Amino acid sequence: MVEATRVPPSACPWCGEMHDEAESPSGRAATVGDITICFDCTGVAQFDGSMMLAKIPPDEWAALPEAVRDDYHRTRALLLLMKSGRWGGQA
Repeated sequence: MVEATRVPPSACPWCGEMHDEAESPSGRAATVGDITICFDCTGVAQFDGSMMLAKIPPDEWAALPEAVRDDYHRTRALLLLMKSGRWGGQA
């Protein structure tokens, strides 16, 4: 089971949706530098030194391994599909 980690309330830098929890499939607590996806707009953000959400600088995104970037793209695509109502599974 995935457990949520409480983080300081922070607005998504893409859509402004407020977030105060983060989840990790590994169950690991969110830490500075971690990358996350907004479930509202599917924007990709990173926790800064104060655990606030910030846009990831393009050079840092490009420096991530291709497999990691691909995982985020697939996750975003799945979230968009679920939000569209065309998802055949349970959301």
